[in-house]
Amino acid sequence: MKRSERKEMMDFPDNPKELLAGDLRNLRIINRYLGGYRNVLCGLDRLVRGGKLNRFSLLDVGTGSGDIPVRITDWAQHRGIKASIVALEPEPVTSRGSQRF
Repeated sequence: MKRSERKEMMDFPDNPKELLAGDLRNLRIINRYLGGYRNVLCGLDRLVRGGKLNRFSLLDVGTGSGDIPVRITDWAQHRGIKASIVALEPEPVTSRGSQRF
């Protein structure tokens, strides 16, 4: 399957706040139930254990509502690993709507 290079709806400027909120909610549901979080955390676990790391830094560009960095932070804290995470989101409505999940 070829990956699409087209912009997602939330990548267009001036979208209504309600539309973005709905898109972000859908992405969190997809990440939770279809393995998005699990895939990220399993890959990170392999990297951390393989490198015998007790700390790491991560940059999430286009973080959306920030749900994945929150999951990574919780995962790292639970394992006693220090994580320094920077999450960037260019869409003001999206980043203002971020919350702890």
